[in-house]
Amino acid sequence: MGPAKTSYADKYPFKPSVQMKKFYWKPVRQHELSETVWEKTDFTSVQYLEPIELEKLFGAKKKAEAEKKETKEDENPYQNMIDLKRSNNIGIMLKHFKMAPSAIRKAIIEMDESVLTPEKISQLYRNAPTPEETELLSFFTGDPKELGKSEQFLLQLVSIPDITERLELLNFRSVFDDESADLVHHYNTVITGVEQVLNSNLLPRVCELILAVGNLMNYSQWKAPTLGFKVDFLTKVSDTRCTDNSLNMVHYLTGLVSDKQPELLQLADELSMLGNASRIPVAKLNADVSKMNNTMSQIKRLLKKDAENPEMTRFKEVLLSFSLHAKRELEVIGDLKNKLQDLSNQFLRFYPFAASLPIEESLGVISEFVLIFMKCHNDNEQEQANREMKERMAKKRQERVEAQALKKKQRASRPKKGLMDGAMATIRGGGMKTFRAKRGQPMNQSLEEFALAMEQEAANTPVIADDPLLEQAKNSPQPEPEPEPEPEQVQCTEELPTQVQMPVFEEQDSAALLEDMLANDELDL
Repeated sequence: MGPAKTSYADKYPFKPSVQMKKFYWKPVRQHELSETVWEKTDFTSVQYLEPIELEKLFGAKKKAEAEKKETKEDENPYQNMIDLKRSNNIGIMLKHFKMAPSAIRKAIIEMDESVLTPEKISQLYRNAPTPEETELLSFFTGDPKELGKSEQFLLQLVSIPDITERLELLNFRSVFDDESADLVHHYNTVITGVEQVLNSNLLPRVCELILAVGNLMNYSQWKAPTLGFKVDFLTKVSDTRCTDNSLNMVHYLTGLVSDKQPELLQLADELSMLGNASRIPVAKLNADVSKMNNTMSQIKRLLKKDAENPEMTRFKEVLLSFSLHAKRELEVIGDLKNKLQDLSNQFLRFYPFAASLPIEESLGVISEFVLIFMKCHNDNEQEQANREMKERMAKKRQERVEAQALKKKQRASRPKKGLMDGAMATIRGGGMKTFRAKRGQPMNQSLEEFALAMEQEAANTPVIADDPLLEQAKNSPQPEPEPEPEPEQVQCTEELPTQVQMPVFEEQDSAALLEDMLANDELDL
């Protein structure tokens, strides 16, 4: 298992007498020393170290049992050859496998897919031996039991030829179907976006409208009109604002086409895949395809190496079967890649840009313009809706003002005669008791409404025949007005036909009578 063990004891000027704590650094290898700071250093020249003090301060702590037993040997120096964090990660992975490192090695050699699930292959690939660890462990010839669990695992993997490359290929195999499906989907999305732009009937008409407006604005009798513009300008059309700064050029254009060419407002529907296509980095897709092709070349090289290695027979069979499947898928992806390249060239010729841009960024320019175009259209519609709502509200307010004015005019034109007759009829019917002035309502307005109510009730109340009081009020001559007359109440002993006892009033005008009634609190307002 590897070459004979080499001793490096004579390379160290100081040798600790106890197990020391470790520096978990990443060593610079011999061939990497050139033109570095380490090329000019020599650690053996540092003669002022104090080993005894270092041992006291940085000696590794012994377990409690070791402190009790002086005869117990020191911790094996091979148990901590790797970084503590990495050792912990490998230990966690081994718990998921629930098998010895030697059994894991056997599963890799025999391609046991009941053990090598995609998730576990990914774990193995992430924890594969580094070149430094491979070099370090290749010199170990002792009992593997002397090593820690993580070191034992790495030792088993190092014993498999080209183990890091094999784990990389196995991981590639486990994720290939998902990644190839993603590539096909992304290529088709971008292809669809480019085809929508090339086949669009509305986008050229919108560009034509912008060109016409631009030539009108840039008019000069000494300069020929522009016959076309670089489509980068589409996203800058909205930078031009009207004189009062209330709207921009795209607001105007969308308002214009809404009235004159409303079918142009379907531009976003015609370019529905443009947004998704503009968010896919085509350069990364191409790089992923190239990486897959390179990995396929690695598989071919490894299969040639394993041709005469009987231990790798099963590994070789599985990898060969996969390579045939992957080759067919990559041919499909390669066709999509070439198709997209052809369409991209057509697109960039048909819609010239001022600078060379990746295809997804070129699509992004048009996608951004479409978003601005539709947003401005929506702004116009919202503004129109707000304007119509304000007009409706103003119309309703005007109607209310006119209705109130008409009501006041009708109220002012009502005749005020017959006030006393209505009051007497209301008194006979008992309606006086139900009258109340509304809170906050002026008394003169309350009296006016009360008088109107009495007139209406009097019109609907039948006249009582042979009413002596009414006859007396009608036939009696009106006396001369006296200053502040005191009304004298006369009891009427004659029984009324309606069984209502009515007071007898002296002959007064209706206004004076109503004023006396109010003064004596006979009206319950």
